[in-house]
Amino acid sequence: MARTLLLACLLVVAVMGTVSLAQWNPSYYPNLQPGWGGQFFNTYPTQQFGCRYWCRSTFTGQYYCCQTPHQAAINNPYPYY
Repeated sequence: MARTLLLACLLVVAVMGTVSLAQWNPSYYPNLQPGWGGQFFNTYPTQQFGCRYWCRSTFTGQYYCCQTPHQAAINNPYPYY
């Protein structure tokens, strides 16, 4: 019984550690367009998806919908679609 309880506790700690490492950090995506919090792309989106400016995160390298053309021009080879 004690072994099972210990194993269960270790499993919970391992899962919690994995989840905490994968948390989303909003500071990695400055000027993120409201409503676009979960849509990030590893390559430049070839479709607009209703977004005017695509930014590229300097921390993750992912593309996301942002609010300003100035921000879109930073670290982004394709700031305007």
